[in-house]
Amino acid sequence: MNTSDRHAAFWQWFQDNLDRFNRFENDQERLMDELSHQLHEVDENLVYEISTAKSSARELVISADGIKDSFPSVVGLTENAPDIPGWKITAFRPRVDITQFNLDYAGKELHAKDFYFWLQSEGSAIDLILCVPSLTEDNRNEFVNSCYVLLDMAIGEYDVTTKIRYIDHQPLPDNPESVRLKPLTELPKEFDELYSKLHPNGA
Repeated sequence: MNTSDRHAAFWQWFQDNLDRFNRFENDQERLMDELSHQLHEVDENLVYEISTAKSSARELVISADGIKDSFPSVVGLTENAPDIPGWKITAFRPRVDITQFNLDYAGKELHAKDFYFWLQSEGSAIDLILCVPSLTEDNRNEFVNSCYVLLDMAIGEYDVTTKIRYIDHQPLPDNPESVRLKPLTELPKEFDELYSKLHPNGA
């Protein structure tokens, strides 16, 4: 089956099961498994998010989970999405307001404002240092995965993957402001300003 056929098969399956997805919470676990399976038929790296029924329209976000090689799969699948009443189809994890974001880890509740960052540039490239509370070598791998999702929420999956050259995760120092670190809630504004300065033509 070629790529366009896989896209068509996925959307046909989704529309065939639209009534079930409109009542997603009633059979959530089974639908999650089925949707993952169908997305993996297109690309094994694709993941998704579905908004709650409280929204005016449900949103299906299709993501490459930060894996750049699978970005074309996200673009192709979402660009070939049919018009589905009551649904919005979104490519890549979009920016959201992270000021109210909470992350539960090892019995601790961490807030976006508890994370700090430093942006630096070399030529037109941007590097990001993210300082993470409670980060140790023992929990680094698990914590870093959560941090990437948090960064996707802050500036969007596409920008995290395509506009940042390097991301480093470091333990949070005792007094982050004294070493010119800024709270993560300021990242969207700081990143946009720096990127616009380095890329005045938007390239």
